[in-house]
This record gives sequence, structure tokens and C-alpha cells, in this order.
Amino acid sequence: MGTKSFQQQTLRFATRLMNMRAIPASGAAVEYIVETFANSTTWTCPTGVTSVEYLVVAGGGGGGTQTGGGGGAGGFRTGTGYAVTAGNTYTITVGAGGSGAIGSSPSITNSVNGSNSVFDTVTSAGGGGAGGYVPGVQNGSAGGSGGGAGVGEPSSGTGGAGNTPAVSPSQGNNGGAGVYNPYSGGEGGGAGAVGGNAVVNSTGGAGGVGVASTISGTSTFYAGGGGGCNQTPAGPRALGGNGGGGDGEFGVAPGPFGLANNATTNTGGGGGGNRDASPSRGGSGGSGIVVIKYLKPSPTTIANTYIFRSSATWTAPTGTSNVDYLIVGSGGGGGSGLGGGAGAGGFRTGTGYQVTPATSYTVTVGSSGSSCRCCERMFRSLR
Repeated sequence: MGTKSFQQQTLRFATRLMNMRAIPASGAAVEYIVETFANSTTWTCPTGVTSVEYLVVAGGGGGGTQTGGGGGAGGFRTGTGYAVTAGNTYTITVGAGGSGAIGSSPSITNSVNGSNSVFDTVTSAGGGGAGGYVPGVQNGSAGGSGGGAGVGEPSSGTGGAGNTPAVSPSQGNNGGAGVYNPYSGGEGGGAGAVGGNAVVNSTGGAGGVGVASTISGTSTFYAGGGGGCNQTPAGPRALGGNGGGGDGEFGVAPGPFGLANNATTNTGGGGGGNRDASPSRGGSGGSGIVVIKYLKPSPTTIANTYIFRSSATWTAPTGTSNVDYLIVGSGGGGGSGLGGGAGAGGFRTGTGYQVTPATSYTVTVGSSGSSCRCCERMFRSLR
């Protein structure tokens, strides 16, 4: 490890102060922390973190039964620059998926909306449950995305409203309508598109597609709507929307029937709609998820300041390539008797003074007297 001296000059002053500040190097690698929450908990903001990026997806709605529609996807909300305070604790709630409808007419338990997901003040609404066969429950329910409509005889319901309650940007879309003869349920709305309407003598529409997020580092779809039931002998199913939506059931009475699919866990997808399979039940909605992302706190992001009040040596830290400096000389001694006043000490400052890591540098602080040695000094190290 070598030793270097700063350029020195002689001035008339008594005491001098050298100030050096080390700061991080520009162009350094940026590292982020991503925290994913599959269950409700709390999060304490680390020291040095002032804002986060977030993804909040609510639980998806349950699918309908006996000519049921597909469940609506849970609300999808994302954003950047959300202000947080180091040391504060924040509530995280991950919404459960709604259960699918169960039973056959006239004894049917209705489908259930998904539950809300929450990060601090950001709330995503649970997806709407789907409609079914029984009069009065044929319409899909409103939610983050609306549930698809069921089908009665001789009428069919309407899809539930999405983005309920309303937020901007929208957290979801409407569910689709069902169709009578043949019985095909409407599709659940997704975060990226409305649920498809069922088509006469055809299959049900597709569940509304979800939205892809890259917050975790990988592009992943969330909040796809559930597929409704289809009255077709051997399929195909009405597929759930990309983003975890469950596929709808298919078949023609008296059967056999396929089974409605549950939505994928922690996607907020809507459950698939049931036709008539035994046990007669709609698919359950998928649970939600909360993800937060923030810049990793690093001690190198804070400048280190060194103040020298006496002569010493300073070794440049690893990673330090240049410094900012401030050097102030003390005033000269005054004359005796009718002598004149002393002059002020020299003042020198600069930035970007190049140094070499692990190299020692001589720092000389001049002593009191009529003359003393002064040195030009650096110091602000950019890591």
C-alpha cells in the first residue's frame, strides 16, 4: 500500500480544518428487494426505504352451479412511488377466494364473492360471485371484476359490474351474459377484459383475460375470469381467463358431465361455472396476493464525511475512486503594537479529486504561528 502527499504551500495562519466527504459511485449496480405475501400479515418498513412499488390482487369470486356462470376475478391494482416511512408497520391483507355455489334447484347455496386484499390504504375488491339457475340468483354479482350470469328457464341473467367500488385506473371488468337453450353460462370478468357472453348453440364465452405483472422479475398473469358452463356433449370447456381463472364444466343432461375447475391459488382468478355434475358445485375462486418491491438500502448510498483537526493519514476505502474536499486555513497572527490585522486563512474546495483504493494519503494540518505549512486537500470519495 503506497503513501502519497498532497501538494503543500506555505500560508500565514494558525489552525486549519480539512473536511472530506465520501459518496457512492455513480453507475453502481441497483439491487431491489421483492417481498411476496400469500397470507395476511404486517410489514415493517426497513431503514432507508422511502417508497415502494406494489401489486395488490383480491380473491376471485366463486362459480355458479346448475347452468352457472364463471366467477369474476379479484380486483387488480398496481402502482409505483408509494410513500412509506422507515420503522412504521403496515397492514397486509390477502383476500380468500369465494366458494362456488352448491346444490341443485330448488336447494342451492349461492356462490360467494372473493374477499378484499389490502396494502395500507390500497384496497382491491373481491371478485363477484357468478349467477346460477334459480330465479333471483341468475345475475352475476358486482366486484373487482363482475361474476358471469347463470341461466334459468326460460330466461338468463346479466353479468355483474366490474370495478366496484370504482377506482382509477380500473381494477377490473364486467362479467358476461348467459344464454337459454342451450344452457350456457356467462364468463367472469377479468382484470384485462370483460367476460365473454355465451352464444346460442355454441360454447360459452372465454373468461376475461387477466393482466401480466413483472414486479416479481418474471411476467406473470393475475386476475383472470372464470369460464361458464357449456351445454355440449363432450366439451370443449369454456376456458378460464389467463391469470388463474377456472374452466367451466360441460355436458348435456342426463350426463355425464365434467367438473367445474377451481381457480389457481394466489392469482385472484374466478372459479369455473357448473352445469349439472354431481356433486353439483361451482369452482372456488383463487386467493389473492400482495407483492411489494423497493430499492435495497445500502450504507454506500450515504456519504461518509471525514473531518481532520490535526495531521494524520487517510486510507481510501475499497471502492472509492474520487473525493470532494474542503480545506480552510486559519487566519494569520495579528501584528503587535500598532501592527495590522491578520489575513484570513486560505479557502479551497473541489470535487472529483482522484484517489486509489487502499492507498494512504498524508493529511497535514498547519500549527499556530506566524507561518505554517498548509496543504491542498481533497475529499469527497465517490464509491
